[in-house]
Amino acid sequence: MTDSIPFPHATLTPITDKPTAATIKQLKKETFANARSVHSERGGGMNGHLGIVMAPAPYFIRAGEPFIAPVHPGVQAAHAVNATQAQITAANRLHDKESNDYATYKKAHETLKQQILTAVKPIYYQGLENDVFGYADVTIPALIAHLTTTYGQLTSADLETNRTKLTEQWNPDEPLENLWKRISDIRGVATAGGSDINDGSTIELTLEALQKAGVYDHAITTWYDKDEIDHTWPNFMLHFTKHEKERHRKLTARTAGFHGANNATPVSPEHLPPPANTNEGNAYRGTEGTPKFSSNSIELYYCWTHGLSRNAEHTSTNCKNKADNHQATATLDNRMGGVNRISFGRSGKARQNKD
Repeated sequence: MTDSIPFPHATLTPITDKPTAATIKQLKKETFANARSVHSERGGGMNGHLGIVMAPAPYFIRAGEPFIAPVHPGVQAAHAVNATQAQITAANRLHDKESNDYATYKKAHETLKQQILTAVKPIYYQGLENDVFGYADVTIPALIAHLTTTYGQLTSADLETNRTKLTEQWNPDEPLENLWKRISDIRGVATAGGSDINDGSTIELTLEALQKAGVYDHAITTWYDKDEIDHTWPNFMLHFTKHEKERHRKLTARTAGFHGANNATPVSPEHLPPPANTNEGNAYRGTEGTPKFSSNSIELYYCWTHGLSRNAEHTSTNCKNKADNHQATATLDNRMGGVNRISFGRSGKARQNKD
């Protein structure tokens, strides 16, 4: 047994505030993963040292047999006078194995407990402390049960708040895998609170989040075109993953010449040429929320459909040839899923656009 155990979670995610059902769930998940990573032949031999951290009843249901903790074998007894060399060797190996098993168990138990005590502020478990021995005799299942019973019980308001998180606007600049993970966590909390969110409700609420993003209209429309029998959660994830891949492919295909755009700098109003008239001035200066940029002394204006150009009258707001799902408030700072492209060549001459 080495001095340190290579857990998959070297430290548990800290619970910086009062524990909640969600943070306790994450704590248990990481603790269980760490315990399972330490091999043990006990309790069926398939769950490592999970029996250290999981209560006996659920462990038995999972493994089909109890996890019986090893005990220290004590000092090895003297060999019988007439023992053969093979018998002596076998006895020595057995004692060494029992000693090593106990050392591994003890090390895993103390390390796992210390991880929990470190991740949670003492004020939230101090009721378990003994005046003489501190937490030495407190088992990990008892510690987790205390946190769960005291702080992990979800009220109806908690469950509703958790459910509403499914409708929070999704940022299309993030990997879609993050969305699936977020939804899985939300549903997990609901299940722990005894109020499962079924597939149908999950789909309905997630569609709200995707609609707010403003770039998934086509994918949403084609989802509704599917037969009702195909409206399952696995199909939902496959459908939007496919459309997200295609969306990124189209964006990538339209990024030619955009590499220098991120080095652009804002142009202050006093450096702008005076407008010929009021209307032209408004068009040239753009609308509020549509900033101008400059790269190599070239003034640039951003359009969600066409990207950057030198045309002061061509911004997301006043584009005359908008693509599907065009976002009129998109800017270079917040492209909202728009194209990454410069619409003029190295010479500075404008490329030919349809608008």
